[in-house]
Amino acid sequence: MVEAHHGRLSPRPALSAYYWAIKPTRGDMVRRRQGQGWGRLLVGICASSISVLVFASPASAYFRDFYPFFVDSPLNSDSPKTLIENCPRDTAELQLGRGGFLTAGSNLGLTRLADQASDKGLVGAAELKPDDRKWHLNGQLFCVTRTGDPPAGSPAAAVYLKGVYTRRSESARNSDSPKEHRVRCFGRDVAIGGGFRIVRPPSGKEPRAVARGIQVFKSGGESGVRAVAHETKPSDLSWSLAPHAICANVTDFIDTKTYASSFMLRNPTDIIPRSSSTVKEGLATCPPGRVIIGGGVEIFGDGPLNAPPRGVMLTESRPFNNEWYARAVEIDSTDKKWGLQTRAVCASQTGPTLGT
Repeated sequence: MVEAHHGRLSPRPALSAYYWAIKPTRGDMVRRRQGQGWGRLLVGICASSISVLVFASPASAYFRDFYPFFVDSPLNSDSPKTLIENCPRDTAELQLGRGGFLTAGSNLGLTRLADQASDKGLVGAAELKPDDRKWHLNGQLFCVTRTGDPPAGSPAAAVYLKGVYTRRSESARNSDSPKEHRVRCFGRDVAIGGGFRIVRPPSGKEPRAVARGIQVFKSGGESGVRAVAHETKPSDLSWSLAPHAICANVTDFIDTKTYASSFMLRNPTDIIPRSSSTVKEGLATCPPGRVIIGGGVEIFGDGPLNAPPRGVMLTESRPFNNEWYARAVEIDSTDKKWGLQTRAVCASQTGPTLGT
């Protein structure tokens, strides 16, 4: 049975720790790094919550100086793992989304890619079955600086976020595993976030495929989103992987009304009531007049710190028109209850102040 919700707002309890696992060990801590070349693949799921439903910046706020920020979990056998981290540079920053990467292995998958607040991101992952092997979770936050200074013509406005659009690309459809695929932004535009979709075969049968990684990259003058997925058990079903990129111009001055401003974090969906249905879907929509610049999703369970039950993994988290769509599946059947919440990060669009 599929549960799909597009409804009300719902508060959630907040986590205070930067890293947690069900079996914390001595020395567990988060290692922090700013993006250098953006060349790490990341995978994420998040176990925390935000206590405010809608965050809106002042009407005069604009966004500039996009950069990725990396954070690492310890290498151990604990499951689940969750990373909670702020964009590091100053208090004027906020994060538009997050990505992550897991150690290679068919027993691992993403469960949460979400935000705890306007400046804090959550990335999480878990094992499908108990396993003593050690594994590692890397997280990536997509950070921008929030400023009250309007984009005042060329060249000052060049580094502001503007001209936002989405792109997708789909891999070959076959039974190969793992799959890796990329989608690239046009020209010199930069990916400021994105997501993924594991595309089911025409029969509608559910492949035992989960996301291992989603990453914003910048290399050789190109920028985009890279995704990796794998089957948890070998199968003859044909499936494909489709990364989605949210792209923006952050290098050139343009005089059109496409400059992102007035950040808003939207949680239009409840935590879909915790139940044992095998598939859940959620859709968060930006209000009229706003454009989507990021998004995320969390899977919630009834256990400690709302950790999802084993076997429940994300199969989609992506921009869709001016919305954020997410889907989670019981890869291994469970009678435990779990829920899903989807979020969209939205912005207004305005023109530059040309000045004198």
